[in-house]
Parts: sequence; structure tokens; C-alpha cells
Amino acid sequence: MHRVFRRRMRTALQALRHWMPPEWVTWPEPSGGYLIWLRLRLPPGLPVDLGHVLAEHNVRAAPGEDFFPGEPSGPCLRLSISGLDEQAITVGIERLAAALESVRRWPTR
Repeated sequence: MHRVFRRRMRTALQALRHWMPPEWVTWPEPSGGYLIWLRLRLPPGLPVDLGHVLAEHNVRAAPGEDFFPGEPSGPCLRLSISGLDEQAITVGIERLAAALESVRRWPTR
């Protein structure tokens, strides 16, 4: 299982580096496991329900604030790669990038 998760993580990190511009998203490289935490760099004042936008792009990611005991320092997502094969991980991250790109084009208040 360790080799399977390591291969999936490597695929996910490669896809993130390919699809996610660093001005939109940052993430620490996990030293193990099957979770990736994305810190989003969204313009302030966006009137958007990120969960709804992700669903429109057929992407599922857990809102990071659900995993903090207090307020997080900004918007973040928790990605789990445990139940997906490499192709699904790559497609999912490509869709996530498209969703975030659509959000970044929204007018701010």
C-alpha cells in the first residue's frame, strides 16, 4: 500500500505543479500519507461559494476550515488522494485548476 500511495502522491504533486500557478495556490510537500493541504490565494472580497464552484466543475475537495480548531489564516482545501488512481488524480487536479481560474475571474466587491 505504501508504494501505491507514494505513486499517487507523486502523481498529485506533479499535476499540481503543472496545473496550479503559484500565484493562486501553495502547498507544503507532504513527507508521507495521502493528504495535500492547498492554501488558496484568492482576491479578497470574492462573493463566491467555493463548494458550489467546485461541484460545477465536478471536483470534490474538503474545505480546510472544517479541520482547524479555530479560524484558518485564509482559504484552504484538503485533498485526499487515497481513493483515486493516478488518472483520476490528474483529471481532478486539472478540473480544480479550471474551477479556481473561474473564481479568480469573478469581480470583487
